[in-house]
Amino acid sequence: YIGDGFLPAALQTKLQGLELIEQLFVLQRQMAGQIRYEKGKVTIQREAGKRGLNKPVTYASNIWDRGYANCAGHCIVCASAMKALGVPYCVVTLRSKVKGKPKHAIMQVGFSEDTDIRKISRRATELWTEFYGDTVQVNAYHRQVRLYNGLKFVRSRSGSEAAKRKGLGHWLILDPVAKVGCYHHLVKNGYMTQTKKNFGFAAKPQIKSWQRADNALSDSDSDDSDVKVDDQAFDDADILDFCT
Repeated sequence: YIGDGFLPAALQTKLQGLELIEQLFVLQRQMAGQIRYEKGKVTIQREAGKRGLNKPVTYASNIWDRGYANCAGHCIVCASAMKALGVPYCVVTLRSKVKGKPKHAIMQVGFSEDTDIRKISRRATELWTEFYGDTVQVNAYHRQVRLYNGLKFVRSRSGSEAAKRKGLGHWLILDPVAKVGCYHHLVKNGYMTQTKKNFGFAAKPQIKSWQRADNALSDSDSDDSDVKVDDQAFDDADILDFCT
């Protein structure tokens, strides 16, 4: 469903000339405004009508047109955008430690090995304020709740299994159904774990599709550029937590 990638023409124009982290903020805002999240079971029960293929997972162009998708559909839209922009990506599914929770699909967006991700995280803090407002909110109990704690990256180091599959680099953890840099819902629902010192996956993520970092700018697709692997997990060396 990702193919050669897809972006609506107007959105592609908006993204031109922007740095990658800002492109992700613009893309997320556009997706949130046009594509509603709904569970796959709800999508199946809909009447197809004239709003595109009535399946939870379909082509990005159909999802943009019909205006709804489950988590996997949101990942297809995001991955198709990354493919169109020549940005490496990885689609993974997460298992929850909470009994009865279904698998949840999220993205990893690739930044080059030499990227200063502390600088990227500082820029993301500025963009969060610009796009979403305050990073801290006071709840009904008059307690401060931090909405944004910084970006989370995984790193594929030289010699690791992840690097063999995805290429070297830093991979931003991104849930397309949530704001950029928002991970509270993943922790709350048991997909990720967080303590004062550590942040990680509750179980090994399963890689479903990716575009290698070293093939991202290639004009022609190779056998490795957009590969689907079911029920396999590849360890990233570590998760880099840059809280601001």
